[in-house]
Amino acid sequence: MGGAYLKAGEYGETELNTSWSVFKEPLNSWTSLAYSVFGVAICYVGYVDYYALPAYAENRMTLDAGFSMMIGSFCFYLGISSFLFHASHTETWRKADAGMTSGICIPLAVFAIWDRVRLPGIDSYVMMSMCSFLLFTLTHGFVPYGSSDILLPGMILILWTLELLPRFGGAIHDDQYIYWLRCLFAVLGGALLRAIDIKRKAPRAKNGLLGVFFVLLALFRFLVGFTDDVTLCALLAGVVTVLNPARGHVFWHIASAYALYIWWYMLRIRPGDPETPYHGDNVLINLLLFIALKNGFRRLVMNIPPAYMSTDYQDRVRLVVEHLVFAVWGYYTVVVQPTVFHSWLYQPILCWFKPVYPSSAFMVYYTAKVASHTEDVLYLWFTGSTFTKPAALVNPTAASTIDAAANVISASMGLLVPGPAVRNVSEDSDVDPMRSKSTLSTMSNRSERAEGEHLRAFHHNIAAMMAVVSLFAGYAKIGSLVALCHDLCDVPLDVFKLLSLRNWRRAQIVTLIVTIAMYLYWRVYYFSSQVLTTIFFESKNMIDQVPCTPGDCTWYDVPERAPFLVCLSVLLALNIVSITRMVRVCYRLFTPNC
Repeated sequence: MGGAYLKAGEYGETELNTSWSVFKEPLNSWTSLAYSVFGVAICYVGYVDYYALPAYAENRMTLDAGFSMMIGSFCFYLGISSFLFHASHTETWRKADAGMTSGICIPLAVFAIWDRVRLPGIDSYVMMSMCSFLLFTLTHGFVPYGSSDILLPGMILILWTLELLPRFGGAIHDDQYIYWLRCLFAVLGGALLRAIDIKRKAPRAKNGLLGVFFVLLALFRFLVGFTDDVTLCALLAGVVTVLNPARGHVFWHIASAYALYIWWYMLRIRPGDPETPYHGDNVLINLLLFIALKNGFRRLVMNIPPAYMSTDYQDRVRLVVEHLVFAVWGYYTVVVQPTVFHSWLYQPILCWFKPVYPSSAFMVYYTAKVASHTEDVLYLWFTGSTFTKPAALVNPTAASTIDAAANVISASMGLLVPGPAVRNVSEDSDVDPMRSKSTLSTMSNRSERAEGEHLRAFHHNIAAMMAVVSLFAGYAKIGSLVALCHDLCDVPLDVFKLLSLRNWRRAQIVTLIVTIAMYLYWRVYYFSSQVLTTIFFESKNMIDQVPCTPGDCTWYDVPERAPFLVCLSVLLALNIVSITRMVRVCYRLFTPNC
């Protein structure tokens, strides 16, 4: 089922005598069900809270009991998937186990965000839906090998920051530090014992990990006491692992399951007003959440089997869907919701009047759009391409990590065109290096490919930088006009690129002509006559209370006016260059024999 496990023999129990069981790893299999046991307990408490009267709610967890039932259900499925993986050693259940291990912290992270920083216009059911989607992308989307070893401790540290640092309210209960120390020690100690099992054949690494574990144990005993139950259990686990390193994996299952339970338990019993968040600064948290959602959507598309959809179609369909959604969403929040007479699309001077966010729907839209730009650039920096997946991520032995990192950084800054290890198709250029016929891919010579890569990388970095600055500086309205201009033009362009894969010449010509017309109106005429003009003559500082009205502010009153105009002028120049490239493509479509 799903093929054999690609790293068979990684865990020590496969080398022991297991003839008494039909399972590949008997003890590892059965102890995996610790997640399911705790999951059932959490679900039951959530069920009781759900039918309790709202007047008895002590905090957000008891008021929105769906979070408890969701967390418990996911823990239960994690135990089942881990059990089936260790019992069968099939790649299908390995992916499910790794995905759930990577993402099991997501429900707790989403709840911590919801409890501490209430996002505007998003209720608890939407948050639970987002959480379920993120977890689904980890179990069914593309996840590189070994990611669970990085994501789980990383998520623990993120939640530690959210819960305990003063910026987000700090600890609100005397026992919260103790609960968190137990949770952190359990997951880190369990991870070390699991690593000892994996490194059992490397004496130096194994002994080093054992040393780190016992130092961590000593520190924990000093902080919580020598007679603490977790301390005594950890000491016993350490002794057993010293005698038989292959048993370290068993304690990883028990310790991490306990950590998840105690984490939920701390959230369940701590006091707090169910209706009042502890912190109002939601811009950064909102941005990070939507970056994760965008990356999840990307990984889902990346993992579509080639038998159903080729890589070329995956990329094109993803972009069509993404730009179409943002174009419709942006038009609704910028034009339809405020009405035509109050829309800053038709009266750009309204960009310089407060409120910065006229509605919660507009705030969510613009934050999601900025997150999409930011995720594109982050993915470009880490992989060297905004398309598909580099070979070094698919197979850890495909390329040297250092060499891959060097190429990724150079490519993301536009210094070189990635080599064959990374299949790289340009989003914003008119070059497809994988094709050689009379469509967009006819410009296949090296200089044109390099030019397209440089333009794409430069455009992505400039656009993302300006989007993030506008989000935090209060320029969301004018930023939404720039975003809407781009999305309205990108939809027909993406359709044209999708049609180019079928080599439908007439349809390509029609969509390309429409694209050029849209570019000329939105990205050149409207961009220069409305966006740049209103910034030049009417812009106002939206953070400082400068005593001037839009249209009367001097350059001294708005010092950021100059750098914004420079960056937007660069985008205008890139738009003009893109139009000239599309005109050349259109000419070649009309004259295929030239």
